[in-house]
Amino acid sequence: MIRNCVLHDNIEVPAKWRCTNCGNHFCDDCVKTISIHNNAFTTCAQCGGKCVPSERIVAQTKDVSRKEFWKRLPRILGYPLRSGGLYILVVGTIFFVLTETIAKYMLFAFILGSLIAGFMCKFYVKVIRNSAKGIETTPSWGEIEFTDFGDIIMAFLRTIGVALFCGAIPLAYMIFASHWTPDWVFFALLGTCIFYFPMALLSVLYYEDFFEINPISVFRSILKVPFRYLVVALVFFAITALGWALLVSIAMLEIIIIGVIIHRFVSLYFYTMSMHLLGMFLATNKQRLGWD
Repeated sequence: MIRNCVLHDNIEVPAKWRCTNCGNHFCDDCVKTISIHNNAFTTCAQCGGKCVPSERIVAQTKDVSRKEFWKRLPRILGYPLRSGGLYILVVGTIFFVLTETIAKYMLFAFILGSLIAGFMCKFYVKVIRNSAKGIETTPSWGEIEFTDFGDIIMAFLRTIGVALFCGAIPLAYMIFASHWTPDWVFFALLGTCIFYFPMALLSVLYYEDFFEINPISVFRSILKVPFRYLVVALVFFAITALGWALLVSIAMLEIIIIGVIIHRFVSLYFYTMSMHLLGMFLATNKQRLGWD
C-alpha cells in the first residue's frame, strides 16, 4: 500500500521516505538531511532516526495492486448481494417501482422521472466512489441525499451526457460528411467511442464533473493501463449485454406487475455490478492512473 506523509493530515502527499526507527513515512519536504564526514544522511523529522527510500514499497505496491485486480475481478458478480446487498436491492426495487408508477399519473411526470433517474445515478456514483476506496459492500440508500434536487438532476445530466457525447461523434461525421451510408470511418469512430465510454463514464462520475469527459485526458488514462482497461471494458459491455438480454426476455413475458418488479431488480443488480467494476478498476490502478 502506498503511504502518505504523516505530517500532511488534510491532503494526500506520497511518502518517499520511511524511518527505520519509528516506522513513519515522510515526503521530501518533511525529512532532514545532515552531513557527517562528507556523507549525507536523511533523518526522521520526528525521532531523528535514519530514513530510507521507499521505492521498494512502491514496487511491492504495484505488484500487490496487479494481483488485487485479478483477484477481485471474478468477485464483482456477487458484489450487489454482499453484506446486506440483497436487502438494499429489494428496497431500491420497491421504491423505484412505486415512484415510477406514481410518476405515470402525474402532470409533471418527466420531472419526477428525471429525479428518479438522477437518484439512481447518485447511488451509482456512491458505488463507484466506495469501490474506489476498496469498500466491497453495497452502499445503503441512507447514504444518498434525497433533498438536494439540483445535485440529483446534475447527476442524471452528467450520466446521460456521457452517452450522448459518445453517440454524437459518429453521428456528426455522417451529418457533416453528408454520407448517410455507414463506411469504415463511421465504424472506426463508433468503435473508438465505445472503447472510450467506460473510462469517460468513470471519470465524469468519480469526479462529478462533466468536463472530465475530455478525450485527451481520458485516452491518456487508458494508455497508462491499456491491457487491464481492455479487460474491464469487455467485462463492462458483457455485463451490459447480459443485463439487456435478461430485460428483453422479461419484457416478452408480458407479466405486467411481476415483470415490472423483476425488470427493475435485474437492471439495478447489473448496473450496480458494472459501476462496482469501474470503481474496483480505479481502486487497483489509482497510482498508475495518477487520479486524486
